[in-house]
Amino acid sequence: MSSASANPPIFPETEKFDGTNFSTFETLITIAASSRGVLGYLQGNIPNPAPYPNSTTLSYTPTMPSVPLPDDPTQWYSTTPSGAEWAMCDAWARALLLYNTKNAVGLGLKLDGTAAEAWKSLTSQ
Repeated sequence: MSSASANPPIFPETEKFDGTNFSTFETLITIAASSRGVLGYLQGNIPNPAPYPNSTTLSYTPTMPSVPLPDDPTQWYSTTPSGAEWAMCDAWARALLLYNTKNAVGLGLKLDGTAAEAWKSLTSQ
């Protein structure tokens, strides 16, 4: 993951979502997310890579202990991020929505799930 990460942009107060300006807000969010490579997180097109195997597929094969190496970092626009990279990009996309929504709770912005769930909570109203 590129180390040149930046905080999500904060729109002027007049352009933040207030419940009446969704069309403009949607355009601004789409542009900001696209420019950062996280639009797929909002759309749900980049799934969270399974960090742990399914318990039904576990099997034991004795091996010599080894030191795990970190995954090679991927770019922000990668559609196959590691679990840690996915979590960071998804959080960035959720923050983009939170920082640019007036009265997020009152407007029904869902922040306890993924960025796609948060975005859907606004687009489905």
